[in-house]
Amino acid sequence: MIDPHVHDRDWEQRYKETTKHAMWIAFLAGDDGIIIKPNTAPGITERKHVVRKLKDSRDARRDLGIQIFYGIEMGLTSDIEQVKRAVNTYREFFPSFGDCDGVVGFKSYTINSGGGVYAETREHRRAMLATLVSESYDGVVSWHCEDKLLFKPELWDPKNPITHSYSRPSISESSVAAELIADAEELRFKGTMVVSHVSTPKTLDVIDKARKNRIIKVAAEVTPHHCLMYDEMMSWEDGILKKVNPPLRSEQEAKEMFLALKEERIDFSGSDHASHDIDEKTGKALDAKGNPMFMSGFPGSPFYPHWVNYLRGEGFSEEQIRNLTHANIERVYGIKVPESGREPRLDLHNEYEVDVYRGIRK
Repeated sequence: MIDPHVHDRDWEQRYKETTKHAMWIAFLAGDDGIIIKPNTAPGITERKHVVRKLKDSRDARRDLGIQIFYGIEMGLTSDIEQVKRAVNTYREFFPSFGDCDGVVGFKSYTINSGGGVYAETREHRRAMLATLVSESYDGVVSWHCEDKLLFKPELWDPKNPITHSYSRPSISESSVAAELIADAEELRFKGTMVVSHVSTPKTLDVIDKARKNRIIKVAAEVTPHHCLMYDEMMSWEDGILKKVNPPLRSEQEAKEMFLALKEERIDFSGSDHASHDIDEKTGKALDAKGNPMFMSGFPGSPFYPHWVNYLRGEGFSEEQIRNLTHANIERVYGIKVPESGREPRLDLHNEYEVDVYRGIRK
């Protein structure tokens, strides 16, 4: 298995988790590789950050005595010169077959999710894509798709966690995905646009349309939580722990996402592993302005082997499971990760304070 969506923290956030620990948990979960995201502190936006991360991964691999692929998605910003430097770094560090690590693509956010790796306006995102085209980049760009202009922040009430889903409606994801794909088509982008953690069937409709157009390459990723959880669960005990971006959607949308997965409308699955201190999740910790945090995201790596077992129990073929958790990830990113077939451990949730999958595992 490969987990293509891991936030491994470290550096200024090492109190949440270290690269070494994230790699160890992924290894025990049965993963043969992980791809990490760039919204760290500081963000992975420059060559020096890549060099430092690769050293961290190699040191961890040596200290733990394990073999696991470690891919990095560099962050893209609205600074055009930074985008050009990132392309050069990608070309320098893209892994050759047999390598254990390297830069496998880029990631950008359409909202500020930390690390400075975002472009909030369509103008900035279009300029970013145009620069990639002019630099003849033909690799992956993953996108966190949410349009801040369509948020309804006045609806958010931490005492009623389900309101997080109301404050960031489905249209905020599907609309910005449509804009990005339309601009990539017009600019004739040669790489692959990956829409990360698709949470609503409306976004899949946008992706399906782009696939029919055959102007650009588009891939869709889904998480277990957007298939198995839904917004009303945030009204249950410890509902605030399930706060995540994009938010949990309606029960019907979650069912449709799972059906789309079975119908092979989705290319691959990722855990969106994101460890936070429990005080940050529950508002006991304060941000720099003195406001309660209520951070979004939760650990996903421990659940990944349970997810595979669930897919098997729901009638997914072994070929489907391998495509969703390995082969399609290799194809989209242009990498090769040897498969070990290791038996995973199923008790890894004990490694973290936050465990949103407790009821679902049962």
